Amino acid sequence: MKTNNDTARGRARRYLQQIRARSDQAGSTASVESSEAKPAGPVNISVIDYDPNVCTEKSEEKIDKCKPHVDEHSRVSWINIIGNLDVSTFGQLRDLVNANEKTMRRLSMVAQRPHADVFDSYIHITLRSFDYKEDQVTSERINILFGEQYVITTSETGEVLADVKERILANEERVRLTGADYLVAEIVDAIADQHFGVLDSLGDRIEAVEDMVIERATPQVLKEIKTLKSSLIYIRSGVWPLREAMDKLSDIETTLVAEKTRPYFQEQYDRAVSLTELIETFRDLLDGVLDIYLSSVSLKLNDIMKVLALVGAIFLPLSFLVGFYGMNFAGIPGIDSPYGFPAFVIIMFLIAISLLVYFARAGWLRGSLDEE
Repeated sequence: MKTNNDTARGRARRYLQQIRARSDQAGSTASVESSEAKPAGPVNISVIDYDPNVCTEKSEEKIDKCKPHVDEHSRVSWINIIGNLDVSTFGQLRDLVNANEKTMRRLSMVAQRPHADVFDSYIHITLRSFDYKEDQVTSERINILFGEQYVITTSETGEVLADVKERILANEERVRLTGADYLVAEIVDAIADQHFGVLDSLGDRIEAVEDMVIERATPQVLKEIKTLKSSLIYIRSGVWPLREAMDKLSDIETTLVAEKTRPYFQEQYDRAVSLTELIETFRDLLDGVLDIYLSSVSLKLNDIMKVLALVGAIFLPLSFLVGFYGMNFAGIPGIDSPYGFPAFVIIMFLIAISLLVYFARAGWLRGSLDEE
């Protein structure tokens, strides 16, 4: 008899197998981050310094050139690093904020679970941003390091951060009048918005698949259901830990998060809970769609078996007559008559027609014939 622990281990083992399978599958709808680091490429560094009156943007060639912005305390500095980072880049980040070894290990890990680490002089947050394009769910890892008056973000594309950047440059008052902690809350809010957009697209796809199942259940539909469930599992792996990170930032005692900013992180916690509930709702919907698919396949199989049974019922009396008149005995009625064979064929034909008429009136021919 299996224990609850054995069952839990089995579910965890199957989940890890699904993650590995999706990471190895080329062209998968839910692409999963590989455990190997991507090759380093060109890095784009933009720096935005702002206060209630002034906002400036400039580009830097190297990360170590951003040190004056981190040490500046009269303005909020947002250092946005876009690109695939290598070991030397991580070393420059360590020197930039005096990061400890724990932070450096987490920064260098590709398959990193979303989390929030709070230290004396800075806070490190790792998030995962999802996108849905061309029926594919992709993700990128976003690291946030922030102190009293600076925010450092690293990402591969930076697309999800573009809206926050535009709002700062457009002189949005609420952002410009607050500190670095509120900027972090705005970045998390932008990521949550994108998550809701991805789930909205997946919800539309689930409705389309449901219509496909009702119209005609095919193996391709079953493959689509499996792919959508894998996508939801993949998104959930990035959204579920976000709740813990936001809850930690809303309750932790630190001077890096102002008391007036904590409600914004609590709001992001509530949004993460809503995202998780929405994912679970979609998974339940897919379970329902899968049940509809299995029921449709079962009904189609029943129709096929019914047709075969009706064909057998029609040929059963005909086979009896053929076997009876095929016996090698004398004195069988009509066997010596010249009209015996035509009469025998006509009788067999009338029996078959009578059975078809009976089956039709009984409604047994409905189903497959109506579908055609």
